[in-house]
Amino acid sequence: MSELDDCFDLRKYISEFGTTPSKEENNRIIELVKAGNKEAKDTFILYNGKYVLYIIAHNFPEYIKDDDILQQGSMGLMRAAEKFEPSTGNSFSTYATDWIKQHIKRYLTNCGDTIRIPAHIQQKLYKLRQLRTTYDNEVPENTDFKTYALSVLDITDD
Repeated sequence: MSELDDCFDLRKYISEFGTTPSKEENNRIIELVKAGNKEAKDTFILYNGKYVLYIIAHNFPEYIKDDDILQQGSMGLMRAAEKFEPSTGNSFSTYATDWIKQHIKRYLTNCGDTIRIPAHIQQKLYKLRQLRTTYDNEVPENTDFKTYALSVLDITDD
C-alpha cells in the first residue's frame, strides 16, 4: 500500500457521508457557528461540503481535484455562514453560492498566473470574455463588437 492510499480523502468522505440538513437544522447550526462553536463548524462543513463540491464541479471543473480550491470553497462557505441572516427568508444555498465562488475566483486570480494581474482587472477581463461569448452567439452579424460592447457597458466612445 502506498502512502497516498493511506491519505484521508475529504472529497470521498463528504460525498459518502455528508447529508443535506433541513432548513431549520442548517439555520440552527449557523447560529452555533456564529457563536464560535468549533464542533458546529466541523458539522456545518460536513453537511454543506457537497454543495461546495457541486459548485466546483459546475463552475471550475478543471480544478475538481485541487485541494486548495476545495479549501477556498469551504472558507467561502464559512464566510457565508457568518454573514447569513435566516430572518431575510432566503435559502442558505442561494446566499452561499456567491461567497463560495468569490473565494475560489479570488484565490485563482491571486495564484493562477506567473504574472499577477490585479483582481479588479481580472474581473473586467472576465466580463469582457463573457461579453464576447454573448456577442458571438446572440448578436446579429452586421453589428461590430466595439459598438456592441460600448452599448452594453454604457460607455461613450472617446
